[in-house]
Amino acid sequence: MYIRIFILSLTLLSAACGSDGFKGITPEQAVERIRSASSRISQADVTFMSEGIHADVYYDAKGDWPADQVIFMETNELLKAAKDIAGREGADNFSDLTWFLRLPSTNGGSDTALKLRYARAQMPAVAKAMTNWELLNLAYDAQATGFGRPLVQAFCSDPGNLQNARPFCSRVQ
Repeated sequence: MYIRIFILSLTLLSAACGSDGFKGITPEQAVERIRSASSRISQADVTFMSEGIHADVYYDAKGDWPADQVIFMETNELLKAAKDIAGREGADNFSDLTWFLRLPSTNGGSDTALKLRYARAQMPAVAKAMTNWELLNLAYDAQATGFGRPLVQAFCSDPGNLQNARPFCSRVQ
């Protein structure tokens, strides 16, 4: 499996790691610790920066739900992994964390359906989030791809989802 690891500077490593979580580990170890949060995390790209770790995490969903349930069901699973990473590794160790929710495509591979980005200030709330709606609402940047737009529209057209994830639905559509 192809894992790209970017290192800005080895001298930033100790400063970027903070007091918990990633302190004193290599970028490769950081990737493995992130991937250990879920068997569905297929790839993680990590950059050590002076303000903390930037991580792009690729989450491969099963995608075997009806269209109107895909976002709800898969973000339920993603919530568990996000809470594990933010809680176990120390929310203050991240400068930002971006999730790429990928679903099976018709060509046999997978395509990104949804991108959710969280800043350092949101990471403690991610660690404490109780519902997938909270997780979606906390993303300061939420983007649905062409592939994911119909799924997000189906999710947001459900009255219960719209009531609980209104900030997400208004931002992503």
